[in-house]
Amino acid sequence: IHYHSEGEIEGFKEKGIHFHNSLVGFFSEKREIDLLCIPTSIHSHFSIAMQGLDYSYNLLLEKPAAATPNQIQELKKNAQAKGLKVLVGFQNLYEPETWEIKKKLVNGAIGKIESAHFLGLWPRSEEYFKRNEWAGKLSCNGEPVFDSVLHNAFAHFVICTR
Repeated sequence: IHYHSEGEIEGFKEKGIHFHNSLVGFFSEKREIDLLCIPTSIHSHFSIAMQGLDYSYNLLLEKPAAATPNQIQELKKNAQAKGLKVLVGFQNLYEPETWEIKKKLVNGAIGKIESAHFLGLWPRSEEYFKRNEWAGKLSCNGEPVFDSVLHNAFAHFVICTR
């Protein structure tokens, strides 16, 4: 959620961009939208996504889909009950090569996989963690975040499925 000056808001309106002061205002318009994208901070994903599902939208969330496994399970259960899709913006997940590699691994190309280990080395400056109110935090505004370089940045590259 970003705050804009009156001038910026007027500029949006002049370009035909709808601007809402609240999610309720946005959702109440109930437009024909194939996919509602929610590129917000980690601690807001769950509540906004649940509202989007309540208004029957298919969703594209920024990764991670929510801050906790329980929230993710609840999103999944809600979407399935309503016959809706919830996609997550893992940058490499939708590449054909990613699916080809997965298919080969599942079909035993290198034998049965018993375990996998990951070492992530991606140093970040102090500025990286000062870029917003939730970066590197366990919680923000009373909502769980659990942000870290491994949980956030590396999440684009490491996809675990069962």
